[in-house]
Amino acid sequence: MFRRGMTSLAVAGVFSLVVGVPSVMADTTGGGNADTYQAFGGWSAGDSNVNVGATIGTVDGESVHIMDIGSFIVQDVTCKKGGKSTAGSILTFIFGESTDATIKIDKALGHATASATMDAQQEVINSCTNKDVITQVTVSATLELTATTGTTTVKSRSVTIFPDGSKETFTDRFDSRDGGGNMSIGTAAYPAQFGSVAHDVSTDVVTPPPHH
Repeated sequence: MFRRGMTSLAVAGVFSLVVGVPSVMADTTGGGNADTYQAFGGWSAGDSNVNVGATIGTVDGESVHIMDIGSFIVQDVTCKKGGKSTAGSILTFIFGESTDATIKIDKALGHATASATMDAQQEVINSCTNKDVITQVTVSATLELTATTGTTTVKSRSVTIFPDGSKETFTDRFDSRDGGGNMSIGTAAYPAQFGSVAHDVSTDVVTPPPHH
């Protein structure tokens, strides 16, 4: 769920370009702006993985306050049929989100917590019975992260000039600190083996074509 302009924390390539813009520049309109704080924790073991994330702030002037979860658990089982035993598996998926979560993210990106009770979709696939069951469930979820590294800053700027002479300028500053902690979905608790706390600020300005 993590976002650089609502994308993940994995960032490759860094470049920064600062340009002075006259305060009297006219005929500019915002094409999209965001200022969000984000926290993300993940756990994996074998084919199983769990992710819990939270985002607060504003996107295009609208308030954003959301916690989401994603869980995929693989359980090896023994199928018994007709007196024979064979290897099987039970796959359990859980996905959900809440806009009523309690979310606190330190502006220095040192610590983050989130908790909620949310509606989620659960899918259980049992290879022994060949059944695929989807149900709506209510689960609690928590996330607690502590940063263990310094701040990494990624700045980017791109300019797109269109055939009619209009111009779109996108800038982004993404500050993040890596760390770890704990998280839970329902009664299952997991260590956050990898996680990040971040602050993302982006602007998207469209300048109309020159007047003739």
